[in-house]
Amino acid sequence: MAQSEQSLKEGLAAYGRRDYRTAVQHLSIVTAKGAAQPAVYLYLAYAFTGCGDQRRALDTYCQLMSKYPTSPESQTAFHQAVRIDPLVASRYSSVLPAAKKVVSAPGQEAFIDRVFITPPQYGHSPVSARTVELVKRAIRKVRAPYYKMLSESGATFTVAPNSMDRWPGHKDIEAKADGTESVIGEMGGQTYHRDNGGPDIGLFERPMIRGTTKLQEPFTDESIYHCAIHEMGHGIDDLMRLSLNAEFLLKHKDDIAAMNEDARSENTYYLKPMEACSEITGALIGDNVNDSQSKAVMQAFPRSTQWLRAKLGIW
Repeated sequence: MAQSEQSLKEGLAAYGRRDYRTAVQHLSIVTAKGAAQPAVYLYLAYAFTGCGDQRRALDTYCQLMSKYPTSPESQTAFHQAVRIDPLVASRYSSVLPAAKKVVSAPGQEAFIDRVFITPPQYGHSPVSARTVELVKRAIRKVRAPYYKMLSESGATFTVAPNSMDRWPGHKDIEAKADGTESVIGEMGGQTYHRDNGGPDIGLFERPMIRGTTKLQEPFTDESIYHCAIHEMGHGIDDLMRLSLNAEFLLKHKDDIAAMNEDARSENTYYLKPMEACSEITGALIGDNVNDSQSKAVMQAFPRSTQWLRAKLGIW
């Protein structure tokens, strides 16, 4: 016990000073003793990541989820594991809490009544009435069973001039978005999981000008509408865990294997299972399959599309 306590102390100290190799050495001793708390496994996995050893980080996340499936740390481990290997992580999706029905405030029982507008910051122009109407037009196109799902989950749709208006001063606004050359402040939307209710679906009207707090001209009407549909695809994915389903992940993997290099290059963003799933799901539930971008993705991922059609019951 004394050795474990000393190893834990030295391991956390090494992690704090970013000496990840030393942290791995000490924290591995603690977990090997069989009495480590869930947080120790998290720190060990983070230390492996700091060493550039993603495979051992993934193995450690899986150990944590196996040993302590009901712990809050297991939910954190799951979301980290998905970034490394979605197919392996999908085996542990039961650690996530089930989606809950929520009691909405009077007048906000329906999903369309929970479109919230973020006030502008930094001297930006407020979100236009045109953008709000495009969002509501997209919401009205959602098929009844999925509209009901979003309504009963308490999902919200938040519209802001830009992500920096919603999270003033956030340090990640200029961080690269996964799978793109864009930074987060240039993206048109983002959807966030909430443990105690439905997802928070977000749309941003204008991209930022890098290195400043200024914004460019608004995205086109077509882009705003498409983004609203795509992000609602993320919302349904969040509730149904479609992109975490092992069957879907295998279909997605097969689609990628069948592509030539040009097709892979053209679909770089959709090589991420979550993004392909949300694009296709949004097009299906939002009756947007004739959109040029959605159609191209569905053609590039025919097995994934077929699986999602069957799962959603939309042909």
